[in-house]
Amino acid sequence: MGRRLRGAVAGRSAEADLAAAAADRRTEAYLCGRDGFVKEMCGGLPEEADVDEPFFSQAWCRLRSARRPRRDRSRCGSNRSGAGTTWTAEDGSLLEIGRSAGVGLPSSCRAGACGTCRQRVAGEAAHLIEPAMPLAAGRVLLCCAVPVSDVTVDA
Repeated sequence: MGRRLRGAVAGRSAEADLAAAAADRRTEAYLCGRDGFVKEMCGGLPEEADVDEPFFSQAWCRLRSARRPRRDRSRCGSNRSGAGTTWTAEDGSLLEIGRSAGVGLPSSCRAGACGTCRQRVAGEAAHLIEPAMPLAAGRVLLCCAVPVSDVTVDA
């Protein structure tokens, strides 16, 4: 038998459950369900709650391609490692260019669905696949985003 974690909520949680969890910054939560459910649950959180930090979500949906931005090259850097390189369209996503520059970046699905590669980015980036979850301003999914301007990843 599996062990139930303290504070775990089984079944369909209510907005109040998520709001209560958001009040404790030590909380890590994983919210999984259809896109509308995830948006509804996160939409009920207080504005000061930074849902990208303690909460992870995965929506069940069909991913749609977004329009490819027109940019030939951009300067990409990491503010923690200090690594930097020039991105071109042949380099692929921000995840791929970051890893090729030696930056250790987390990832899992590489399809914009799991949120593992979600990072803060200074500058402008565009998603080639519409993310399966809502993202706070200034955050992107590195696995499916490309720069539209020079960018610095918070990694």
